[in-house]
Amino acid sequence: MISLGITYLPIYYIMCIELKEISAWCLASQRRNIVTIHLTLENSKGEVCDEGEAIYFTFGPDKAKEMGFDSCKVEGEE
Repeated sequence: MISLGITYLPIYYIMCIELKEISAWCLASQRRNIVTIHLTLENSKGEVCDEGEAIYFTFGPDKAKEMGFDSCKVEGEE
């Protein structure tokens, strides 16, 4: 398992959008130990309403344990 630590999260609110008309697009890329995730929300007309990007710096399991991270459970897992 590889743990992640977020380093940068800009979000750009361009215009209001109703939840019933959202289309979401997500694009992810990885270069070495840096993962970039770009998200775009569009309305029913195809207009971009919100954009966000998260840049994660990844660590291997040994380094994660050394830094005090030992697990990441999803809601409902025991």
